[in-house]
Amino acid sequence: MHTISRIVVGVDLHEGDRLVGDELPAPTQAAISQSLEFAANRGAELIYCACLDLSPQAEELIHADVTNIYTTVEDFANQALTRLVEAATARGVKAQYQLRMGGSSRELTLLVQEVKADLLVVGARNRSVLSHTLFGSTSTKLLQICPCPVWVVKPEELREIREIAVCTDLSEDSLRALHAAIAFAHHLDARLFILHSIEFPLATYLRSAGSDEAAVDAYHQQVRTASHNTIHAHLHQTDWRTLNHGVRVELLEGSPLATIPRFVEEHGIDLTVFTTHGRTGFKQFIMGSTAQSLLPHLKSSVLALKPTDFVSPVEL
Repeated sequence: MHTISRIVVGVDLHEGDRLVGDELPAPTQAAISQSLEFAANRGAELIYCACLDLSPQAEELIHADVTNIYTTVEDFANQALTRLVEAATARGVKAQYQLRMGGSSRELTLLVQEVKADLLVVGARNRSVLSHTLFGSTSTKLLQICPCPVWVVKPEELREIREIAVCTDLSEDSLRALHAAIAFAHHLDARLFILHSIEFPLATYLRSAGSDEAAVDAYHQQVRTASHNTIHAHLHQTDWRTLNHGVRVELLEGSPLATIPRFVEEHGIDLTVFTTHGRTGFKQFIMGSTAQSLLPHLKSSVLALKPTDFVSPVEL
């Protein structure tokens, strides 16, 4: 995550029941805005990608129009993507685009592998207002199958990011997430929170074994101290001192599913960074249960990194 030189941006051209609308949806506008700003700051290249999931019959009709008697859906899509490239070029950002036929999650994952992208940015579509779920089927699928880090931008994020939180379980993979969060906080001029949820699995056992509350309290403090020391050991392996607004370590007592979404909401966190955990095999990836359970409850954008041994089930 230290070097981000090529960014793929997923562009949703749909508007209602139209394959290509007159205006881009708010989630796509947010993804474009944030990726353009990020690329400008880091000197990275943008590759805009739109996917048209057409029926075989519709795709055949489009490509059969060799005389170009009428303007096709593909023409409108190319025009929209060309405008995005021109706008990026005007900002001094190197950009290109690809228009692909097929499902978005698969085609974006293939493109990421083809161009060896360092980051994929997509917009979050709010599919369930009642449950506050910000992540539609495409973005959730990408978090599961895309091999590079995935930044899912919520529609409301059409402003400068100011607060970033990184979740750590104290593992080596979490150290990678910390490096990524510091890089984002540096280039977006944001304050960084490091969140670790502490649970005390032996407390009940100690009480049942007859230990007094002083012993239980000592156990609690031992866990807190060990967590604090590990986090600071990880920090010493980073360049966190370059951040303008510093770092705050927050030890949250309780399960991650309860404590992290509450902290994110109460502190107005704009971006939550974490590493997904799961297993590979038989060309399938199962997102770690904690990460998967957190997603519907986070009221922020997310940046998700894969484990170091992750292999995408989508092959070139």
